[in-house]
Amino acid sequence: MPKRRCKVAHCREYVDIPEVYCEEHKGNTQRTYNKQVRHSPDNKKYADFYASTQWRNVRARKLSMNPMCEVCNASIATIVHHRQEVRTTMGWEHRLDIDNLESICQECHNKEEHLASFRHRKG
Repeated sequence: MPKRRCKVAHCREYVDIPEVYCEEHKGNTQRTYNKQVRHSPDNKKYADFYASTQWRNVRARKLSMNPMCEVCNASIATIVHHRQEVRTTMGWEHRLDIDNLESICQECHNKEEHLASFRHRKG
């Protein structure tokens, strides 16, 4: 199998393609994403919201009200999705509104998020 060097500049280890990091540096992908996306100054407001007790309580209430996915009705819901995106003004105002939330399974959430990101890219 073809190999390449670990993506960490000072590391001399080789990894099998398509891997990017050696065993010692495998956590770098998650750490980098957290630093650049989740905990960036632009996202602090949203990261703080999702870590808040208010959000955790509303999320738990919604999942107890609707334990099955509201999209496919076939899987157990593990995610509470905002119908109105939180990053919009209207979405932020209704971020804790139970009517703006839907219980959804991981598979349906990935489909919805994929479609939403594709729509944003198209214009």
